[in-house]
Amino acid sequence: MEIVEMILCQKNIQIEKKIKECENEYFRRTTLQLEEKCDVDELLATPILTHDHVDLKFKRTKQLTDRTCFVLKILVNDQQNKVDENRVKLYISLLIGNGIFHRIFNLSVLDEKVYLVQCNNDIDFDRIRQQYETRRQLQGRDVTLMQIHEYDTASVYYIDEHKTMKYDDLEKILQSVRKYVFTFQLVNEYCAEVEFINSGALKEWMSVIEKVKDKYHINVEPIIQEFVDGNYTEHSSSTTENIPFSFDKQNLVSITLRSDWSMVAAHPVFQLEYKDYIRSYS
Repeated sequence: MEIVEMILCQKNIQIEKKIKECENEYFRRTTLQLEEKCDVDELLATPILTHDHVDLKFKRTKQLTDRTCFVLKILVNDQQNKVDENRVKLYISLLIGNGIFHRIFNLSVLDEKVYLVQCNNDIDFDRIRQQYETRRQLQGRDVTLMQIHEYDTASVYYIDEHKTMKYDDLEKILQSVRKYVFTFQLVNEYCAEVEFINSGALKEWMSVIEKVKDKYHINVEPIIQEFVDGNYTEHSSSTTENIPFSFDKQNLVSITLRSDWSMVAAHPVFQLEYKDYIRSYS
């Protein structure tokens, strides 16, 4: 950490405080608060600094609204009456307009069709919402439009649900993008979460992900969080969400959070830190 402080000092960037430090055999991670907000933007303009053949990687902790992506959800109650994928593609084209190159990632689950739409350029979400309001159904089913935060983390697991995922496997899978990986961890014996230095790095990998999936027989699914308007009423129950935290003890604690805080508690990076914090008061 001393080396990081000296490198930042050379750039006239001052650290106000260190919030959290943790490490394992692969990564050492520290959360820093800088004295000046403008220093954050300057530092992230070059998020990887190399010192003595070791990459020092920096990333933003505050999530920004994604300007190039949105999500569509369609509830599927009748499995016999399937959603026409060609109609979905046409519907998306109607929303974003002609001439905008985009990719569609199918993140569907059993009873819900979920489509992540990733455009090559910034989109006018207000315009997309206006188009959506004129046609909120497809094949007689309600369509939900979601604005999302920038995503920089993805779940990785084998297509064979009985095959375990190991750290050596991750090193092979991530070999071509290892430089841009911020951290990774096994969430259980079958699945890993891979966090990139920023959303752009993950999106770049997603642009060639089909080749990676075919080579290693894996599935890769971005972890998406919906953008929620920051306005809330202090005492309104409609603006809070109950999120259960399960600790080592065999009991369940329910924490009531404002809607714009809930995403922090559910964040793959900060969730464990919040658990430790809450546990210290239990």
